[in-house]
Amino acid sequence: MLDREFSSEGIRFYNLGISNAHAMDLYMTIDRVLEARPTYIVLISDLNMISSRYAYPKLRPYFNHDAIPAIVSHLGFREVWRERTEFLHSFLGELFPFYRFRESIGRILQEEVLILAGMSKRKPFLRFAYSKRMSAFDEKILNERLAKEKQGKGARPEEVSMNEWIFESCVKKIIEMGIPFLVVDAPYYPGVKEKYFSKMFAPYHSFMLLLSERYGFPYFSDADLNFLERDDFVDHTHFTRSGRVKFTNFISELIRERKWLAKKNRDL
Repeated sequence: MLDREFSSEGIRFYNLGISNAHAMDLYMTIDRVLEARPTYIVLISDLNMISSRYAYPKLRPYFNHDAIPAIVSHLGFREVWRERTEFLHSFLGELFPFYRFRESIGRILQEEVLILAGMSKRKPFLRFAYSKRMSAFDEKILNERLAKEKQGKGARPEEVSMNEWIFESCVKKIIEMGIPFLVVDAPYYPGVKEKYFSKMFAPYHSFMLLLSERYGFPYFSDADLNFLERDDFVDHTHFTRSGRVKFTNFISELIRERKWLAKKNRDL
């Protein structure tokens, strides 16, 4: 939607979002992002980037050797040994690209064979927010699911320390390259953060404010997103069309307020 918003001004946006993004994911991919020499970076951050444990299976698509020294220095060699299977898969995937995507390729081939054999039908592509199963939003079901998911979600203190260190390392690289940088908290369904994630959000919010002051980038928390209403969400983090329009307009206004559009190179 941002592309359409700025189409008349010739600005291109590249969405490099990672599902359930964690600070470690950013740490392993930031060099590839910066190699593209983006003119501006808008990061939609989330408390789980700092306050949650890393899901090591995500090493496979985003693996970068720099992750190992960071993990060892903060969590010790035992952490690498405990997750040795994922590290092994990641190394093999880096050496052999086919191996990295073997499960996805196998699943696609299996589905195609079943379709060709008449044993299955091709499913229509539906974007998440347009899915029929999300047309009726039940807040009670949401609360029940979040209450279950909340258990064991938080990271250990040493993991939080590592997450903060690697996130700040990424911010430092961006700032040192002189790239204008803007951070906005990921929107949540009204009341969800307060009810389920308040203990996690408070230290995350303090950390983001500290970084914002230290490196001089603008940071907008969920307190700045109070224009979003319940009808703007299909679950606790995904938008309906009305939510997407509101959030896009908000981001657009922030970009225009930064006066970034006066730059010659117009890639975001």
